[in-house]
Amino acid sequence: MIKVFTLNNISPIGLEKLPRKDYGIASKMSNFGVILVRSAKNV
Repeated sequence: MIKVFTLNNISPIGLEKLPRKDYGIASKMSNFGVILVRSAKNV
């Protein structure tokens, strides 16, 4: 299972697009394989 860490508030509708058998949501910024960002500014 791939752990996804979200940096922004991602809509539950968007998170439902990730199949639960393959993806889980990481609660901490450790032990994750993917970072999901809704929007960001590059500085």
